Amino acid sequence: MNIPYEVDITYLEQFCKGLNVAFIYKEVEYVPDEKKSPCFFCSWSRRKVFYELSKELLISKIATGHHKDDALETLFMNMIYHGTYSSLPMQFSMFDGRLQFIRPMIELPEDLLVEYAQIKQFPKLKSECIYDKMTKRKKVRAFIEELEEMNPNAKSNIFKSMSNIIPEYLPGKNHIVTDSKLRPE
Repeated sequence: MNIPYEVDITYLEQFCKGLNVAFIYKEVEYVPDEKKSPCFFCSWSRRKVFYELSKELLISKIATGHHKDDALETLFMNMIYHGTYSSLPMQFSMFDGRLQFIRPMIELPEDLLVEYAQIKQFPKLKSECIYDKMTKRKKVRAFIEELEEMNPNAKSNIFKSMSNIIPEYLPGKNHIVTDSKLRPE
C-alpha cells in the first residue's frame, strides 16, 4: 500500500514460519479519494485481499484478532457517525456462506491480550501510519477511557448491553406502547 504504513515484515514472516503457517504479504495501491478516509480505504483493502485470497486458496474460514475494545470502539463509531447500533459480530458469513469470518478473541479485553503478549515475550510489532495521529477511532477510544473514569465497569457494561437490548424501552417507529396507563389521553 502506498500509504506510508510500515509493519515488521521480517518478524511476521519468522513468526508464521515458527508456527508452520504460510505467510502471505500483499501490497495494495492507494488512490486518494476525497469522499473516503485513508483509514476506510486501508480497512476495505485488507478485507478485499482476504476475499480474493480465500477464493484463490479455497479458504472457507478466516479468523481475525479483533478484541472487546475493538467491538466497543466500533459500536460507538457506528452510533456516532452512522446512527446504527451495530458492532463486530463474533462470527458472520459472506458470499452465500462460502466464507466465514470468526473473531475468537472478541470477548477478551485488549489489556489482557497485551499482558499475555508480554508474558510470552512477543516483540512489540512496529506499525506506523501518518494518518494514525488523531483518527475517529482514537477519539472514540479516548471517550471510552473517560467513561471508564466515571465507572470502572463501563466497558464491561457497554459490551454486555449489546446482548441485552430491550426494544420496548427504546424510542423507534416500530415500538407501540400497549399499556393504556402510559398512553397519552
